[in-house]
Amino acid sequence: MPEIVPFRGLRFDAERVPHGAEICPPYDVIDADQHLKLLQHHDLNAVRLVLGDQPESPKGTESEYRARGDLVRQWVDEGIVRHDSAPSYYLYEYEFTNMHGVRSTYRGVLGAACAKEWGDGVLGHEEIRPKVIDDRLSLLRESGVDTGVVQLCDQGLSSQLAPFFSTGSVPTVDATDFLGDRHRLWVVDEPTAVTAIRELIEPRQAIVADGHHRYTAARRLGREDPRPGAGHVLTMLGDIDQEGLRIEPTHRVLRFADRAAPAKVASSIAQSLDQGSGEPWILELHDGSSIEGQTPMELSEPTFARRIASIWESAATGEFEIENWHDVAAARCRLQELGDHGLLCVLPAVSSEEFWQRCSRGEVFPPKTTYFEPKISTGLVIRLVEEEL
Repeated sequence: MPEIVPFRGLRFDAERVPHGAEICPPYDVIDADQHLKLLQHHDLNAVRLVLGDQPESPKGTESEYRARGDLVRQWVDEGIVRHDSAPSYYLYEYEFTNMHGVRSTYRGVLGAACAKEWGDGVLGHEEIRPKVIDDRLSLLRESGVDTGVVQLCDQGLSSQLAPFFSTGSVPTVDATDFLGDRHRLWVVDEPTAVTAIRELIEPRQAIVADGHHRYTAARRLGREDPRPGAGHVLTMLGDIDQEGLRIEPTHRVLRFADRAAPAKVASSIAQSLDQGSGEPWILELHDGSSIEGQTPMELSEPTFARRIASIWESAATGEFEIENWHDVAAARCRLQELGDHGLLCVLPAVSSEEFWQRCSRGEVFPPKTTYFEPKISTGLVIRLVEEEL
């Protein structure tokens, strides 16, 4: 059962920073071009806290990370950001255009989650990379600022949260960000409502959809740091079965040193995985030829990503590299760049049911298998590590 508690969040003063100007995507989906655009959008955009003000070098030193924390505390002193008056939960509704051009809505509740060991109330779903954890830990430790949001999901929360959203109250924040997406935030600090939300959350099973490295960094900080809020992490809990939430596939482009390898590997994959029914997938070569297949997603078998990877690893001759792509059109352009050295594997998405079943029994997916949409934005609420919860 997740332990998600209310906290006194920091929010930008709308008279100093227009609502929406502070919002940015999570750090790991911001490229250098978007980083620059966010800095130009507003000089107090939260990207300065998450990635700094140098798009060409978003990872900083310990002293640079401390400076980002000092900046937040300067904003507090100047009244640019202000504490909410009491420990609060934050109801959050995000209206966005997804990667297929469809307008969608996603809802959940923000709080501070105790970052316990995996399996103690919260399950992970993806293998993690130690170097990424080290960087996120350094930023969290040195800045003392928790700006990003770990995305947790459960099953069935939407119907139970619905009454809190349908009270007819005016949101505290109703803002449009630089992409034209809409963010609505309700601050819930009335003691009876806070208790009701906490009791609603406590018995639930939660799985990390996005933010494994930030969650792990918070867990490590909690072991070594005496500050009251260390060991907690800013979190949004939402229902995995919401219409607005999608698990998109991550496709693979393989780059082989041996020109004969792409066709050989494609043939091996097709012979091993194509069963004539199940989830569709496609293998494409640069000359326009392709193989279409179908594979049932049996929970008794490893994930499709693991099965296809084991085949290309055994079938490949010579060295090869793997690239991850969410956009099929962009992946096809990359395939043409690689010419006869390349192979594109258009993979099926993981269904929410497969995701839930595998994770619930403790299974994890290979890195870059799932791509949850939407990504939960940064900047609406900030948490300081030194403050009591």
